[in-house]
Amino acid sequence: MPNKIRILHLIKSLGRGGAEKLIPETASVHDQTRFEFHCLYFYHQENNIVDELEAAGIKVHLIPSSNLGLFFQVGKVREFVKEFKIDIIHAHLPWAGILSRLAGRKLNVPIVYTEHNTWDRYNTISYWGNRLTFKWQDVAIAVSNEVALSMQLNSIFDPYRRGGRLKVKVIQNGVNTDVFRRETEDGTSLRSEEQSKAISSYGTEIQRTENERPGNQEFGEKKQETRDKRDEIERIEKKRIEILPIPNPQSPNLPIPNPQSLAPNPQSLNPQSPNLPISQSPNPQSPIPNPQSLNPQSPILPIPNPQSLISNLPTSQSPNLKFQLGIPEEAKVIGKVAVFRSQKRLWIWVDIAIKILEQCPETHFLLVGDGEWRDRILDQIRESGKQDHFHWVGVQKQVIPYLSIMDIYLSTSEFEGLPIAMLEAMSCEVPVVATRAGGIGEMVQHGVQGFLTEIEDYEDLVKYAVQLIRDPELHSQFAAAARQRVVEQFSMKRMVRELEEVYEYVGRKRGFGKRD
Repeated sequence: MPNKIRILHLIKSLGRGGAEKLIPETASVHDQTRFEFHCLYFYHQENNIVDELEAAGIKVHLIPSSNLGLFFQVGKVREFVKEFKIDIIHAHLPWAGILSRLAGRKLNVPIVYTEHNTWDRYNTISYWGNRLTFKWQDVAIAVSNEVALSMQLNSIFDPYRRGGRLKVKVIQNGVNTDVFRRETEDGTSLRSEEQSKAISSYGTEIQRTENERPGNQEFGEKKQETRDKRDEIERIEKKRIEILPIPNPQSPNLPIPNPQSLAPNPQSLNPQSPNLPISQSPNPQSPIPNPQSLNPQSPILPIPNPQSLISNLPTSQSPNLKFQLGIPEEAKVIGKVAVFRSQKRLWIWVDIAIKILEQCPETHFLLVGDGEWRDRILDQIRESGKQDHFHWVGVQKQVIPYLSIMDIYLSTSEFEGLPIAMLEAMSCEVPVVATRAGGIGEMVQHGVQGFLTEIEDYEDLVKYAVQLIRDPELHSQFAAAARQRVVEQFSMKRMVRELEEVYEYVGRKRGFGKRD
């Protein structure tokens, strides 16, 4: 049996961001009879995904370091590559990219780098470090066409120069559509009988292959059978969505239900939710907070341990998550999964939510995630006097149950690469209402899977969300089209196939096992 190709994923930290999550998710779909995966990271944080990487068969390693300290880890990375006989370094995000290129200067090991964002959004050190070393690698992967254009415009030399070492390739992010499916209240996925049979058979094959040792001669044959089952599931899924009606953005609005029948009972709200005292003088017309006053660089109180705030919140395995959260069963839910960073502009998200409530007072809003902006966002919600309609559940390892109670995925981001959380929501049949930031316009077709506005026209998000709330037929069409879009264009299977083609390309180009 030929030796496996050893891939080293190099990344600064293993928090719950989109770039980090892609490492275990792609590894789970890769053919691990051909590839062996390692991950080396440098900054350890409490809410991490190390266990998910290990569950995906990745060998995880830590070299403790700060940001600037990474420049002093070049020698250690080189020694690591030699010790574990790494064939390809695959770096993610600027700091790891810079480090991989510096380490690779004295190694005959191909370097692949995935760029997850446009360069103009990086700080000065990240930007110039990336720019000055960018040519010292073999393949740069852009997660969207906009990111690829940013690479081309910001490189000192044209990255597409014929005959040069560096090649640029667009590989859009993907989602495992077999896993990300909308669940019913009892936790089961919405799928046809034919799909259920195929997936049941697929699960049996997975269990069989897990019981086989990787060195067994039959393992490759069983792996192929498993892949055939995946193909069968995807074929069934595509067959199902082909018969869905074409969305009609001109569908007339339907009357909304009686708000009184949907008004939440304050007594039913989860007493363990973050304590947001009711404002005595709520002002529904409150303007968007001044972004300067919300500058993440300004002095703020230390963020307490998030687990201390969410430990008693309903789990993702709750039999009826809406009930556990205190959301009326008939109420529409608008949500978002995110790291609470400034680029997400969550202060605008909350302001848009409040304006939606003025027209659709039965709506509820769900935020999944955490970050440096948490305290200020929760303060804004409390001060609005509408906190009974907002639900913050912190970081969740299992997001599918939360996506499954969302009716609209709302995004107000200023910039993005190609957001994984949004793709996951679409795969769970959640239409999108969002600003056209980064690669979002490549994912969502306006008037088909949702509605888009220009980045500074975010006020229009209100009317689009209200339209979807009031028009169930249009909402249903958008929901089906959202999943269809992901299955056909953004599947994890497609993404992994293109990644493996890159690994094979740099292997043929540089050769393996020739280390200094």
